[in-house]
Amino acid sequence: MQRYLSLFILAACAGCSSQAPISAPPETRAERLAMLDQIASECQAPRTMMELVGEDRLRLKPGRDEAYEKVECVLRRVDGLNLPAGHITFVGMAAPGPPPEANGVAAREAENSVAAEAGNAQTH
Repeated sequence: MQRYLSLFILAACAGCSSQAPISAPPETRAERLAMLDQIASECQAPRTMMELVGEDRLRLKPGRDEAYEKVECVLRRVDGLNLPAGHITFVGMAAPGPPPEANGVAAREAENSVAAEAGNAQTH
């Protein structure tokens, strides 16, 4: 069993090295923008997923229906952009929940139902 696990890990790591390494980390906005174009192409991801804010802040905004493999590829590649720690923001892929007012309506309906049942129990 352990042998198969080792083979699986080795095979998984071999796939990681299939992408060409970045020769020198980009330093300017123009170099980083060019690198984002390259990452989008290599990962077959939409360029709109990555937004460079200012000189050195990156906002990743994958769509809700974006393939996880593309997002993972982009995340692995942006590490080579030479951005300061904490300068990458990831806007998640979670589906939006119900609007806040819908939650309030459901809560009020539940309270009214409980109150009505309590009132009926007292009259019997």
